[in-house]
Amino acid sequence: MVFKENGNVINNPDRPFIQDLDKLNYPAREILDLKKYQRHARPHLDVYPVDIVVSSRGCPFACTFCSSKCLWKRIYRARQPEEVVKEIKYLINRFGTKGVLFNEDLFTVSKKRVLKFCRLVKPLNIDWECWSRVDTVDKEMLKAMRESGCKAISFGLESCSNKTLKLVNKKITIEQSRETIRLCRELGIYVNGSFIIGLPNETKNDMLYTVKTSKTWQLDNIDYNRFLGFPKSELYDLVKRKNLNRYEYNDIILPDTEYISADEVTRIYNRAFDWKPRLWYKIPLFIREYIKRYDKLYGKLHKWAKDKNVG
Repeated sequence: MVFKENGNVINNPDRPFIQDLDKLNYPAREILDLKKYQRHARPHLDVYPVDIVVSSRGCPFACTFCSSKCLWKRIYRARQPEEVVKEIKYLINRFGTKGVLFNEDLFTVSKKRVLKFCRLVKPLNIDWECWSRVDTVDKEMLKAMRESGCKAISFGLESCSNKTLKLVNKKITIEQSRETIRLCRELGIYVNGSFIIGLPNETKNDMLYTVKTSKTWQLDNIDYNRFLGFPKSELYDLVKRKNLNRYEYNDIILPDTEYISADEVTRIYNRAFDWKPRLWYKIPLFIREYIKRYDKLYGKLHKWAKDKNVG
C-alpha cells in the first residue's frame, strides 16, 4: 500500500500474491442489473449473452512494451480447469450465458491445462474466445480448442518485422505468426491480430509496411494500437533515455520514434484503420451498402433508446 502521511510518501512492502486462485469467490454479478450491459463480443462471437471469466493472472513473458509484468512480476497463476468449468456452468444456469470471453493476459500458457479444460467444457456446448501467443499453441491444442467451442482467438502479433519483434523481446517470428494464422483458418477459428504502431525504432516505412503487410495475412480482424510508454516498462525507460517523450500525461508517454514525430505516427495510426475484414469484399456491393445503412440506422435507434431509457 502506498499513501501520504504528513506530506511524506509511505510505500509499504508488497503483499504476497494469492497462490490459490480457486479460493476466490466469483464476481458478484448478481448485484448488477445486467440488462444495462451489452454482454456481447462482436465480431468475434455471434452468440448472446457473452460474459467474462478470468482463469489466470500474470504472464511469464517479458515483452518490453508491456506493463503486465509490473503488476504480476511475471508470476503466472492459474485456476484449475474443473473450477473454471464450474463457474461457466454457474453462468449458464444463473445468467443464461451463451458465450465466454477469457479476459486475461495469456490463456494458453500450459498445454496440459488447456487440453484438460477443453475436455471438461466441451459438453456444455458454449462458445468461447481467449488471448494467446503464436508460440504457445500447436495444431493439437488448436484442434481441441475448436472442438470444445473456441470460436475466436486474439494474438498479439505486434509487427510484421522480425527486427521490431526482436526489439520488443516478443520472442516470436513473423513466420510463426503466419503459420499459426494458417492453422486457425484451417480449423475454422476466427483470428484477431493485434499490432503496435510507433515503436521507438520504427521508421515511417516500417510502420506502413506493418499496416500494408498485416492486411495480406488473411486475418478476420485487426487491432492497431498506438504505442504508449508505460512507467516501469523497458521501452518507457528507452524513450526517456533517448528524449523521445514528446507528450506526457499522468506519466504515460505518447512518444516520437527515433525517425519521425509523435504527430506523424498518430496520423499513420489513424489511417491504418481504413480496411475491412477479408470476407467483407466477397460480399456483393449492394449488400455491403445495405449493411452500412443498417448500421447507421441501428446507431440512431440505439441512441434514441438510450436517451429515452427504453429497453
